[in-house]
Amino acid sequence: MKSMNSKRKTTVSDNERIALRSITKDQKTAEKRQTEEALRDSKAKYQAIFESTGAATLIVEEDSTISLANQECFSLTGYSPEELIGKKWTQYVETESLAKMIKNHNLRRQDPSLAPKKYEVKLINKSGETRYAILDIGMVQGSGQSIVSILDITYRIMVEKALIAKADELERFNNLYDWKRA
Repeated sequence: MKSMNSKRKTTVSDNERIALRSITKDQKTAEKRQTEEALRDSKAKYQAIFESTGAATLIVEEDSTISLANQECFSLTGYSPEELIGKKWTQYVETESLAKMIKNHNLRRQDPSLAPKKYEVKLINKSGETRYAILDIGMVQGSGQSIVSILDITYRIMVEKALIAKADELERFNNLYDWKRA
């Protein structure tokens, strides 16, 4: 007679194997469902943040293609999503700003610290008007993509130009007045 402590050989029946596989498959399906749900939630949060920044925002690929733009961007530029997304940003930039922007775009991909994070440029909207803007650009870590926030400062520039013109006019008037008194 064998002792109670002797090892028993455990055998698993075909039905038990099927049940184990079924449990494992169910667990994998549940994990996949949870992962997909987390991904959907993450995308929804990302989209909400992207659309709610209050600034016109673009995602730009390494090759200068606009891959994503928010509603504020469409409002600022006058272009529809079809007219912006999939196109190179270089076609929406005034010639005066283009060389500087291309240089900064390339430097940023070599080393983000080599290009300014913020700088002023001139853009062209759908109506052909020049829009003065401050760009705030950062790289999306682990990719060649950059995220570009655009702040329209056209009104501020126009007010500055008007103030300068008024100051010049006032100075000319003062010079004329001083000349007549002399």
